[in-house]
Amino acid sequence: MTTVFFQTFLMIFFLLTPFAAVSAFLSLTAGHDSSREKLRVALHCTLAMLVLVAVIFFFGKYIFDLFGITLDAFRVGGGTLLLLASINLARGTKSYQVSEDEKDIAVVPLAIPLIVGPGTIGALFVLGAEISQMRQRLVALAGALLAAAAVGGLLVLTVFVERRIKPKFIVMLSKITGLILAGLAAQLIFQGIRGLMQ
Repeated sequence: MTTVFFQTFLMIFFLLTPFAAVSAFLSLTAGHDSSREKLRVALHCTLAMLVLVAVIFFFGKYIFDLFGITLDAFRVGGGTLLLLASINLARGTKSYQVSEDEKDIAVVPLAIPLIVGPGTIGALFVLGAEISQMRQRLVALAGALLAAAAVGGLLVLTVFVERRIKPKFIVMLSKITGLILAGLAAQLIFQGIRGLMQ
């Protein structure tokens, strides 16, 4: 059970691209006047992430059944999307542009699709469908929720240490995250192809 918890935590934590999330948070809240407003955005974003993770984890299997999608097919599709996202991260390319007239950015685009992106959604779908025992599902969900809470905690911490963070440091960490995600994406695609060929 402990292994399931930590494996889920680490996978979802990196899938949520924490350093890219911090970078996106800094750029999207640049127009906010006070730290209090930025803190509100960080807290709302964290709450949105927790709800999204729980809903996708528990109801992903039913969505699979409704559309007739096999688990292996979704591994290939989700892995491909994750690979594209990881390439954008490694190259430092922005995958979403926010317009200047958007005021409340906590849920859209920050929580989704910037943080809880296609790769995270795909991984949560797969986890929810693969694990059948309720006890293991709850342990895995706890790990996923803790990962989302940890990323939210980074956003809150960013509000207080924003002036001390060097942009080059964030860019470097984002690129490292992109490389890790590329490996996870390749593994998902490989598992999906192997399953489809059996």
